[in-house]
Amino acid sequence: MTLIVRPISGDPVWYRHLLAWHEDGPLAGGAETLVERAEAAYQAAAERSAVYLRWLAERGAAAG
Repeated sequence: MTLIVRPISGDPVWYRHLLAWHEDGPLAGGAETLVERAEAAYQAAAERSAVYLRWLAERGAAAG
């Protein structure tokens, strides 16, 4: 079996990442760290995808 991956032209797919916590909840004190780590994980994943980085570059966007 052969799997071939091809980028889709244009901008047909989009999604957003949401993080939420109650301001008085157990995560409230670590909210800044949580956001920083989520951003770093996304950046690391994006940098591992040459196709995604090329797609971003063609649109003048950055991965992070």
